[in-house]
Amino acid sequence: MSRLKLAPVEKRLFAFLLDVILAVLVVNSVLQLTRPLKWDLTDSVYDSERLMAYYSFLIVILLLKDVVRGVSLGKFLFGMRVRQVSKLESPPSLSVRILRNVSLLILPIEAVVCFKSQLYQKLSDRYLGVLVLQSESPTSLLKRLMFANFIFFGFFFFAWMTQDIPMKRTDAYRVVNEHLTLKQHLIYQKIGKLKDRQGEEMSLDLSQKGQGLFTADLLGSNGESKVEIELVLLSTPKRHWQVKRMNFSPH
Repeated sequence: MSRLKLAPVEKRLFAFLLDVILAVLVVNSVLQLTRPLKWDLTDSVYDSERLMAYYSFLIVILLLKDVVRGVSLGKFLFGMRVRQVSKLESPPSLSVRILRNVSLLILPIEAVVCFKSQLYQKLSDRYLGVLVLQSESPTSLLKRLMFANFIFFGFFFFAWMTQDIPMKRTDAYRVVNEHLTLKQHLIYQKIGKLKDRQGEEMSLDLSQKGQGLFTADLLGSNGESKVEIELVLLSTPKRHWQVKRMNFSPH
């Protein structure tokens, strides 16, 4: 028992911050990839439903953050673990690992209670008989840092690889494709036969009088050109995008 050491509250707060960041990354990635087709034409009802889904998903992830042997990603990186007072050698039951995180819903109160507690216990930890301890033989710091880099840079790489998916599921993107098909003769006059489109970017303003801007590099048999397509969001007879103008500029 003399080898056991309570995890400082400051380290637990930093670990929790890392857990929140990871949860936000996961939720954002999932919601971006599951946007429905023509999501840019939906009204504020969809926005409120999406907001509810966002926070619900985030709460679920935070509730489950300690399910793997009582160690979340943040706790792993800071060398901490959750243990039952009555059995310090092994993690608590799965139900206890989940229930102790329900108190995150009153996080400010829990933070104050935790700082004032002699055993650094929040309310749920007191009720469930749980302690957060420093690991006796944590994974080496270098390995923990390498693992953290792998996780977070992996998410950023994944986001970079999938950044075009939400754009291509918009109705505005469909309208752009149709317009470029209709204006093939203009493209041919500029750069010859179109071979590829690269560097596609689109910004959309989805307000009542919304606007959009699509840009891309066009690669043709006789040269290259940058295209800019301005769109306007009309509300009659129903919400739909319409091309306002298309401009070509030298690459």
